[in-house]
Amino acid sequence: MNFSDMGKLKVLIYCGNGYCFNEIYLPLIDLNYKSWDVDLLINDYYISNITRIKLNQLVDDKKIKSYKIIQSLHSINSYSKVKDIKESLSNLFDIFILGSDSGVIDRVLIDYVKMNKKCNVIIVQTGLLWRVHQCLNSSYYVSNKNNVVSFDTKNIVNYYDILLAVLGKLVAKKHTIKIVFLNFIRAKFNSLIYHYIYPLLFFRKIYRKNIYDVYGFSSSRSDATIVFDKSSVKALKQCVPILKNIHISAHPLSYCQKPPYELIKINKGILLVNFSHNLNDELEDDKINKWTIAIERISELASINDIHIRCHPRTSVNVQWPKKIVNILEKEKFNVVLIDSISTDLTGSILKYNYSGIIGSPSTSLIVSSTVSSNKTFVTCIFDSSSRSPEEKPWIIGSIEGINFADLNQKIEDEHLLSLKHKNNSIPFISDVIKLIVSNENIK
Repeated sequence: MNFSDMGKLKVLIYCGNGYCFNEIYLPLIDLNYKSWDVDLLINDYYISNITRIKLNQLVDDKKIKSYKIIQSLHSINSYSKVKDIKESLSNLFDIFILGSDSGVIDRVLIDYVKMNKKCNVIIVQTGLLWRVHQCLNSSYYVSNKNNVVSFDTKNIVNYYDILLAVLGKLVAKKHTIKIVFLNFIRAKFNSLIYHYIYPLLFFRKIYRKNIYDVYGFSSSRSDATIVFDKSSVKALKQCVPILKNIHISAHPLSYCQKPPYELIKINKGILLVNFSHNLNDELEDDKINKWTIAIERISELASINDIHIRCHPRTSVNVQWPKKIVNILEKEKFNVVLIDSISTDLTGSILKYNYSGIIGSPSTSLIVSSTVSSNKTFVTCIFDSSSRSPEEKPWIIGSIEGINFADLNQKIEDEHLLSLKHKNNSIPFISDVIKLIVSNENIK
C-alpha cells in the first residue's frame, strides 16, 4: 500500500529493542506521521504483545507505511534474513533514525540508506550514556567490554604500570583470571565472526571497529546525534571529538500534555520502584536490606501504603532478589505488586496510576518517568544501589531536570522527595531539531 504524498519525507526508523519503542520511536511517529512516510524496522528483542498490537494499529491508522520485525545478527540464518530485508527496501530515504551506529546491523543499514547520498543518518539517544559520562567523570575507566577488570588511572604512567595494575586486580579476585581469559577469547571470536566472516560472506564487506565503538552509541558514522541533556553533549564532545552536529532536544515524550498543576490528582499512597540492575545475577543481601530500608523510609515520609515494583524487561526469571524484596515488604504490611514489565508499558502504568512517587536505580526509566509523570510526582534516582560496574554516582544519568538524587547508603530525607518542575522550557522538541538537521545544507 502506497499512500505517500510528494511533500512527505521518506523516513526509515530502526528500533534496536522492543522495550524502548514506546518511549522513543512511538512518540516520534505520533508527532511526525503527517509529514513523514515511515518504514519501521524493529529488532525481535523483548517486543511485548502490547507493542505488537500498536505496530498493527499504526499501519491501520496510516501512521506508518510498513513495519518488519528482524533478528539480531547472531547466526548465518539471521544474516541472510537481514540481506533479504535490505534488498526488499527499494525506497531511497531522506532520513534514517536509529539508536546507535556502532553495531554491525546498524552499519549494514547505514550502508544501505546511504545509497541516497542526500539521506541524513540521525542517532537518537535511547539509553543512558554511562560509558561516555564515566570516561569524563570517573577516576577510573573500565578497560574491557564485559566490565570485568577496572583500574585507577591516576598514578599509571606507562604500560608496565598498567600491566601491574591489571594483574593486581586479577590476582585479588577469585576465578577472575579464568573469566577474563574466556571473555577475551569469546569476544575475539565473536568479533571475527560478526565483523569479518559473516559480513564478507553476505555483503562482500567487513566492518572494522573504531576506537569509539566502546561507547556503544555514536561513533562518527552518522550525520547528526541527538541527546537529551547538556552534560551528554559535553561528554560526547570530549570522548568522541570527531563527532559533528551534536544536538540537544527534549525527550520525545515531552510533548505529552499535562493538566494544569492545580488540577492534577495524585493517586496518593502508591509508590513505583524501577529496578534496572542485576539483570542476571543476584543482588547482595546487604543491598537488598538497604533497598527495603530506603523504600520503608520513603513510604513513611510520603504516606505510602502500596508499592509497585517493576524490574527491567531483560531481568532473568531465575534471579531471586526481586522476590526477596517483595517478601520483606509484605512482612512489613505493605501491599506489593510485582509488575510484569514485558507485557506492561511503563508510560501506560505511570499515566494510569499517577503515582505519588517514582524511585529507582539509574536508568532511562527514570528519565521517562520524569518526563511523563505529573509535576506533583517526585522522581528520585537511588545511586550506589547495585552490584554492577561502574560505581553509580549522579553523573551516570546526565543532567536531566526533574530528578532527585539519593545515596542508598545514607538516610533518605524529605529533600530527596521533592516534586521538581522542569525549569528549562527553551529546549526544542525533537521534531524541530530533526527539521533543523534536514534543512542544514552543511550537515554533510
